[in-house]
Amino acid sequence: MPVVESEFRSPWWMPSGHLQTQLPVLLRWQFPLGDPVLIPTRDNDQLSASFYSSSTESKRLIILSHGLEGSNRQHYILGMIDYCLKNTIAGIQSDVLAWNLRGCGSPNNKTHKLYFSGCINDLDDVVVWAEQKGYAEIVLMGYSLGGNITLRWLGEQGTNAISRKIKAVCTASSTVDLASSVKKLDRLGNFLYRLFLFLV
Repeated sequence: MPVVESEFRSPWWMPSGHLQTQLPVLLRWQFPLGDPVLIPTRDNDQLSASFYSSSTESKRLIILSHGLEGSNRQHYILGMIDYCLKNTIAGIQSDVLAWNLRGCGSPNNKTHKLYFSGCINDLDDVVVWAEQKGYAEIVLMGYSLGGNITLRWLGEQGTNAISRKIKAVCTASSTVDLASSVKKLDRLGNFLYRLFLFLV
């Protein structure tokens, strides 16, 4: 996969990538939890999720996947939920499901299995849940490691994703090169992130 060079330039008042990561956490408002949902998995476990219904009888569901050691309560997930519920996409109001990777958020797991970058069966079980609810369109959105899982799932599905009602896929800050991401986390200037990952 080609790596696209970013044209992004930091604003003068927020030049640091660390500040750009941490400031939104402090400034972001909080939202209600949504309706709790437990999604069964093929290996007799369950995934916790929050379901947000739009004001209309929506035929589209947006499925949000969070990043490494995050949850469906992360500031960027809550911001996207707010955006999706307040705006139409291609003229259609959407429901939103924000799910937790295994062991994240408020885990209600029955097994000791944890998530990893290749846990595409869990995302597939979430898509099956959406299919069973009768949605005509499903949109997948993933952040960081959740974006990696989303892209890997899409690659495994190939054209089958179309017949499964997948209408669009969007990822942000996806870790497509896991080895280089680990090396970057190991840099001295990123010790706070490593400490966070160790403590959670």
